[in-house]
Amino acid sequence: MNSPTPPILAVLDIKHGQAVHAVAGKRASYRPLPNNLVTHPAPLELAKRYIQQGIQGLYVADLDAIQGGPLQTTTLQPLLDLGVPLWLDAGIVDQRDWQKKHPQLDDPDHVVDWIVASETFRDSHSDLSPPPWIRAALNETKMTFGIDFFDGSIRTAVSQSDPPSLFPWVEQLIATGFDSFLLLDIAVVGTGSGPACGSLCQQMRQRFPSIRLYSGGGIRSLEDLNQLIRSGCDAVLVGSALHRPESARLIVTGDSKRKLT
Repeated sequence: MNSPTPPILAVLDIKHGQAVHAVAGKRASYRPLPNNLVTHPAPLELAKRYIQQGIQGLYVADLDAIQGGPLQTTTLQPLLDLGVPLWLDAGIVDQRDWQKKHPQLDDPDHVVDWIVASETFRDSHSDLSPPPWIRAALNETKMTFGIDFFDGSIRTAVSQSDPPSLFPWVEQLIATGFDSFLLLDIAVVGTGSGPACGSLCQQMRQRFPSIRLYSGGGIRSLEDLNQLIRSGCDAVLVGSALHRPESARLIVTGDSKRKLT
């Protein structure tokens, strides 16, 4: 089931069947992407454009599902059928939510890597250790644990009197069976202000050398991408920079020479 990870994961934020521009987690203000990118902001057309540019993996945030609505299966399935690796944040909340959403995209020919994001996942114990059902789910499908930040502070759906300590928490998650992690500071997403998690990624890689590690947010250039790769990331999420032809050309052309490992 494991396969090489593409160094770039092109980001698709989808809302009501449209591709939207995500900025700093302010979801109520997300708007459809400009029409000069594609004939209309259809996620499938945008994904095809990414693949034509040389992108080999997609990261999809289903904003309807994240905000408590139904999974956008009619939009997601065609993306899955493109045959490229696909990571999906569908706002998994708890076991019941997982059992409802997972079967809708359970396709043996096209494996989804499901994001379990700290911002929405509330089925953890008070110490943030995952429930037993997660271990069984990890034996059946691919899951990446997303550790969400906002301006450097960890965001969790489980109320905490004090901010959680990152590395002991990651040790708990690894003990449960997670071997794949996404660090994302929502405050810089879509802002073009540069990545915010480089130092944490470097520390994560040093402490947990065998994990798969992803990050992104605020990427402006090939140098920003390389900064996160040098910090130990196996792949980097890139969104807004791919919408600007000049930066997209530099990022994809520069990255295309990178050997997948």
